[in-house]
Amino acid sequence: MKRILLILIGALQIILGIAFAFAPDLILSSMGQSVPPSDLHYQLGMLASRFLVIGVAFIIISNNIEKHRFWIRAMALIQVLDLAFGIYFTSIGVVGLKQSGIPMFDAIWIIAACVWITQRPKLNIQNELGA
Repeated sequence: MKRILLILIGALQIILGIAFAFAPDLILSSMGQSVPPSDLHYQLGMLASRFLVIGVAFIIISNNIEKHRFWIRAMALIQVLDLAFGIYFTSIGVVGLKQSGIPMFDAIWIIAACVWITQRPKLNIQNELGA
């Protein structure tokens, strides 16, 4: 289950990367956002490169969760920041809940998944005392 969640997170990042790299106006307009001036496509391409690389990385690290715990927790932190920006920009009226709702929901479940995936099993008291 944990491996499948990491692959899903990775696949979602790759999909976002492809969309922002090759169809930024389409993805933004489908999300109810303004279509940016074409000179911003360069920055969106830079964003896309990060989505693509982290997406592929998550698929690769899904094979060894313990070894890559730091990177999974780093994704949780990225999502915490995404959620904070979503809450902030929604609360001040820059974007509506229609535009921010799904990304904020995604951030919440990805945070929860990454935290759950990286939890270490709890040892019972006898194991801790060496009994």
